[in-house]
Amino acid sequence: MAHRIIGLDIGERTIKAAVVDKALRKTTLTAVEREDIAIPGDSEAIQAALAKILSRTRTSGDDVVMTGLSTAPCIHRVLRFPFSEPAAIAESVSFELESHIPLNIDDLIVDHIAVGTTADDQTAVLAVGAPETVVARRLNMLRAASAEPRVLSLATLSYATLLGNLPTLTEGRSLVVDAGELSTELVIVEDGEVKWARSMSIGAAAIREDFAAKFDTETIQGDLLQTHALLLPPGVPPSQPSEQVLHAATVDALQPWLSELRISMAAARRDGVKAPKQIVLTGGMAGM
Repeated sequence: MAHRIIGLDIGERTIKAAVVDKALRKTTLTAVEREDIAIPGDSEAIQAALAKILSRTRTSGDDVVMTGLSTAPCIHRVLRFPFSEPAAIAESVSFELESHIPLNIDDLIVDHIAVGTTADDQTAVLAVGAPETVVARRLNMLRAASAEPRVLSLATLSYATLLGNLPTLTEGRSLVVDAGELSTELVIVEDGEVKWARSMSIGAAAIREDFAAKFDTETIQGDLLQTHALLLPPGVPPSQPSEQVLHAATVDALQPWLSELRISMAAARRDGVKAPKQIVLTGGMAGM
């Protein structure tokens, strides 16, 4: 029997929705919607934007709503087990995760996914602990809009499915960089499976602030980073002095973000994850 799925991406500045009609042998993307949040980060403004986008996408109470949590407020570790049985891993993962974190495991909702086999033939598992307060806040927001979610997962895990449906990215090892407003989500996908995930506590807001601070912006309205950021290709000289100034300001503003990215990739190598062959940049900052 066919049914409609509404996938929600709830950010700090925008809410995006993808509507999918799913039948027995066919899945079709039928609509993509976006709603800007009037006051970025404000809970009431997010609630209002959510109600608006659902009013345009939902046609009946039978529509299935799916959404995800950001990696940022969650605890996540790559754990290793000397066995591969799913039931044994499920029984052990909370206990093993607790020994790696400074929090009370009882305050977290824990889930996991197997991400491969290590060089010494152990099972690598990505374990995630979401604070109960964070999960409750997201569920209450959706319930207030009469949109009880069928699935509430880690948002970054959806990229494995997305890349699996893109012919040029189905195979191989890709790093997805989702640059949001307050944080940047990283996930390494190999042959359609998530191998590693991490969140960087720096996003477009910090880069925008650093970029704007380099200029006299008292009389300028709007997002200066979005309208004036400039990266010259290697070996291409600026055509005018202003291009060199904007290029230098953009590179300088990006340095803290790039430094965090390099540190994160070093962490992935320590976790035994091979370097990605390609990078997929998405999120609000990707349009820059």
